[in-house]
Amino acid sequence: FLISGFVLMGVRFVMDKATILTENNKKQEYLTFKNSLLYSFKNGSIEVISIDDYTIINDTDERLIIEKIECSRFSTSNSGENYMTSISPYSSKILNYSIDYFYIDPPYSIRVKNTATNIRYWLHK
Repeated sequence: FLISGFVLMGVRFVMDKATILTENNKKQEYLTFKNSLLYSFKNGSIEVISIDDYTIINDTDERLIIEKIECSRFSTSNSGENYMTSISPYSSKILNYSIDYFYIDPPYSIRVKNTATNIRYWLHK
């Protein structure tokens, strides 16, 4: 049992993941051993998408925004000035970070144990 757990953990570490965002704020995780995916968007377009751990596929007709939220012991900043990037409708993007909050508003405050700044990422419309 213990060995099979380690094997499964090892398999996950060699797999890449894409997050597919669809209408009605739904998201799916797609795991693969391949480094690309032939994806058919709902608008009929087809694209070969490179897959990495932080690949986002926007299969909606809306532009999605990603904001960086900086949380420290003394403040939380999540205003429009933290704009990072956007993802166009029916497109994909490889990010250098994981998304912490999909569509839902991030909490007003986050408990931080030390004086270092913690970074979170928020995807929304």
